[in-house]
Amino acid sequence: MRNVPSSHRVLLTAVALLLPGPASSQMFRGQVVEEGGDRGIPVAVVRLMDAGGGQVAFTMADDDGVYVLEAPGPGEYRLVAERLGYEPFRTPLLEVGDPAGVYPVDLAMRRAPLPIRGLTVFADRLAAIEREVRLDIGVSPRSLRVAPIGRAGIEEHLAKGHQLEDLVRWSNLPGVVVKRTTEGPCFQVRGRGCLPVFLNRMRLAPELVETVPLEVAETVVIVLPNETILHPGGAILLYTSGWVR
Repeated sequence: MRNVPSSHRVLLTAVALLLPGPASSQMFRGQVVEEGGDRGIPVAVVRLMDAGGGQVAFTMADDDGVYVLEAPGPGEYRLVAERLGYEPFRTPLLEVGDPAGVYPVDLAMRRAPLPIRGLTVFADRLAAIEREVRLDIGVSPRSLRVAPIGRAGIEEHLAKGHQLEDLVRWSNLPGVVVKRTTEGPCFQVRGRGCLPVFLNRMRLAPELVETVPLEVAETVVIVLPNETILHPGGAILLYTSGWVR
């Protein structure tokens, strides 16, 4: 890997160290911790971005803040960590070479004040969120039958529950029913198949949906069937704060 600037060395642990790993596989592994300490931050979202800013993989840190991500191949990548109550953390570009192995990278996040109800949300932030959602779904989110649920709406639901399943149940969405399956929650519209769930444009396997706490979401968008050609059967889309550029 390329040398990391000295200003980042307190945030990255042994970036240049290459440990033995699975054949033909490049893995990033480490812990998400609080800046200035070693306390792990649980259920942080960790994303792997390519040099162009595209997301290629993501995972959730475990209860100790430990994460593992596999790179698709040699190249330059950036790790991004996000969690409510902390500033999003981004590494510099990290170069993955040909040798297979494990690259240990710890991510140190700085605490940030939690949003306070009634605090003015700047118009440019709302406009940025709407722009990114529009690019993702192909239509203005204002045209959807269900208005996007923003940070304030999500926080109102956190007192009742911390899962997407809870948010959908208590939002009285038109025609949407939540059913439990052996794989996880199923969100059905008028008895049809389960709506797929995406986190920052990456589809979640059913068993992973309930591992994503609402705290990490900045916006939840419900697309009902036949509202957009990009999701003709409908979808539930979660976006974290760091996803909005």
